[in-house]
Amino acid sequence: MNFQILELLSQLPSKKYIRKLFEYAYLFRKKLNSFQEYMETSVSA
Repeated sequence: MNFQILELLSQLPSKKYIRKLFEYAYLFRKKLNSFQEYMETSVSA
């Protein structure tokens, strides 16, 4: 794990920014995974 990133996050003015960052990261990953599943068709396989 990269602890430098955590140190940088701890210096943000408000913890709500950290919460939003993780929310957006989660949503992006979820959408990316569903997009990859959608693109895996019998033709692309």
